[in-house]
Amino acid sequence: MSWVVGSELARGATAVITRGEPGTVVKTLTRELPAIVMQLEAAGTQAAMAAGLPCAALLAADFEGEPPSLTFEYVEGAMLARLYEELGPGAVGVMLADLQHQVRQVPAPAVIPIEDFLGFQLGNPAIPENLAAAALRDLARLTARSERVLCHMDLHDANVLYGPRGPVIIDWMNASAAPPEADVARTRVVVGHERFNSPDEEQALTEMLDAYLRRTEELVPGLVGASREWDRVLAAARLDEHPGPAEREAILARWSR
Repeated sequence: MSWVVGSELARGATAVITRGEPGTVVKTLTRELPAIVMQLEAAGTQAAMAAGLPCAALLAADFEGEPPSLTFEYVEGAMLARLYEELGPGAVGVMLADLQHQVRQVPAPAVIPIEDFLGFQLGNPAIPENLAAAALRDLARLTARSERVLCHMDLHDANVLYGPRGPVIIDWMNASAAPPEADVARTRVVVGHERFNSPDEEQALTEMLDAYLRRTEELVPGLVGASREWDRVLAAARLDEHPGPAEREAILARWSR
């Protein structure tokens, strides 16, 4: 297929990816989000690049554009979410765990502190007041005097491309300086809740998540258990991300008491 500048490659909940000049892609926001969202993704990507992590290189940033945009190198590959039959759900889960382990080896990154990122999300009035207050208390306790490493905070099977270069992590929009268990918790929550959006893939998602958890526990014994302390915080913050009705109802039923 010929390279047509401006043609759409992918579209997500918050952004669209189009072809830029040959060998590049341009990411722009699809709904009204502040320019700081792009600034946070740029900072996360730059931290990943500086650490030599497998990511798409950031080539340019236009924070003043309408809408703001980021230009990345084009990475050939398919999302892991589309490769279950080819690779197997278990292999996808192991790959996610190994990639996340690489990311958390980066100490004291120059990205937003997790309490600032999640604190902003928890200020959304759509979150019941009692749940937001409890989540903020959890957040303060979990971040007090905690270790800080680079955390992607949205590492799942749709945010990894797999191709000739091997796995490449994309979408560093949520990247934060956080305790490593926060990143594990976020992956558990996002993948575990994906059944609400893809009920026909529940078995494969369960196999993938189980393999991810087993491998994570092999890499750092006790990390999975520690990550569960973050569940209320991240479930509440998820309500700021416009989840579907079924997911929202499940979160409220579990945590809004």
